[in-house]
Amino acid sequence: MSLQLKDLYSQHTILGGFVNNINIITISSDIGAGKKGACKGPKAVIEHLNISNINYPITSIEPINTTHHQLHPYAKGIDTVLEIQGSAIAIIKEIFANESGFNLIISGDHSNGHLGISAVKESYPDKKIGVVWIDAHADLHNPGTTPSGNMHGMPLAMSLGIQINPTDKNILTDLEMAKWNELLHIGNSKISPKISPDNLVFIELRDFENEEAAIINELQIKNFTPDDRKQIGIVKIAELTLNYLSACDLIYVSFDVDSMDPSVSEGTGTPVPGGMSKMEAIELLKCLMSSSKVVALEFTEINPDIPQTNSMVQVAAEILNQIL
Repeated sequence: MSLQLKDLYSQHTILGGFVNNINIITISSDIGAGKKGACKGPKAVIEHLNISNINYPITSIEPINTTHHQLHPYAKGIDTVLEIQGSAIAIIKEIFANESGFNLIISGDHSNGHLGISAVKESYPDKKIGVVWIDAHADLHNPGTTPSGNMHGMPLAMSLGIQINPTDKNILTDLEMAKWNELLHIGNSKISPKISPDNLVFIELRDFENEEAAIINELQIKNFTPDDRKQIGIVKIAELTLNYLSACDLIYVSFDVDSMDPSVSEGTGTPVPGGMSKMEAIELLKCLMSSSKVVALEFTEINPDIPQTNSMVQVAAEILNQIL
């Protein structure tokens, strides 16, 4: 696997907005998605950010010569996902080690969420990592339970170290199980799990399968639903989330644009009705990022190739311009 690494800006400056001293990392990979095109999302969003008069570091990780392997129907592209994540963790870890300030990750598909979490854990192995997963989907499948085989439905199972169960519905080969185990232990330190279920919070979850519901119930993962938002408001949910994760040393926030309602998020692969408005998303992220523990924010699943009335690229950029 080759990764093309581009240093688009080399100077470090202080932003005049909400966040000071920010590093941007783009990961242009959509190998884990069922619909192709999200690999174009990071670059498209960057072009719409208000950065014309500001120079600050942007590192672009671009896989080249990749092939979407179809050898594993219940773990599509797992060979490539493994290679991308294994190489990119080292790059991101170096950025975390050498740069001060806040980190914004704009990624193609949500399988890269495991990459981001792994890079934080690899950089801070002795720290307790909290994760806020803002998404319509639970992303808790593994190759044994997945209905689609798409890896973007599995990143939290990877980070939680969820093993394949012999009683799972999908029959896998020894090679597929070995590759899954390798993915769980990605990184030089081979740490698995990367996070504890006690340190994970779902926000806007509303579309998941029975196997994922069983994991949420068994592990008692905190979950703020759209009904909770309607009852207590998005700002209160943010406050409760930070309070719930108060024992964590660092917090990773992952924002899938399908957490918003399809009236806002047309340009994403798996939209689900009943999500947040754009303003609610801005309020949520502003509140979460008021915590100095938030080490990184990931924006993901922006697909410019999907026909849309409202530009998801522009919506994502507007949200980031508001909160940065």
